[in-house]
Amino acid sequence: MSPRYDWRAVIDSLRPMTQQIWQKLPTVEKQRFLRHVTPYWDVHRHRIAQKVADVIREMLDSGQLMISAGRIQEYQPLSDGVAVTISGRKTQTNIILHVNRVVNCTGVAADYRQSPHPLIDNLRSQGLIRPNSIGLGLDTNTDGALYTADNNVSTLLYTLGTPRKGDLWETIAVPELRVR
Repeated sequence: MSPRYDWRAVIDSLRPMTQQIWQKLPTVEKQRFLRHVTPYWDVHRHRIAQKVADVIREMLDSGQLMISAGRIQEYQPLSDGVAVTISGRKTQTNIILHVNRVVNCTGVAADYRQSPHPLIDNLRSQGLIRPNSIGLGLDTNTDGALYTADNNVSTLLYTLGTPRKGDLWETIAVPELRVR
């Protein structure tokens, strides 16, 4: 009889190596990973607690919660909620959902090349930061110091967490943040 392995242990075993693997990938492979693998990685790497999973299962079973795979095309505020138009993942047909609330679970926006946030926009316009070329955070050196637009290392501006995703990939969980 072959040994049985828990898939969670396999994913977790990659944790100590993930940053080194990511840093050695050529840019084209990082971009390919972002296009094709990120949703699967995120679901399997960043898992929810069993108690939360149980609540979600109950909500799904009761019809209180519905999960739709696709891309949001638009949303329109209504007097009693929101009309959300979703293009189905496999069908590309539009579905209009009338909902009470919309919860964005896609994570923090990390494309600083186009971020409208006033702080990021100001730093970018002054040349004090250099957005990562793959659209994931900012370019940083190994200590987290930001690179300026003219390729200098800042002596004043440092970052950690999401803004370092382009350089480190796995950088938002508590164990990685502790190291930084």
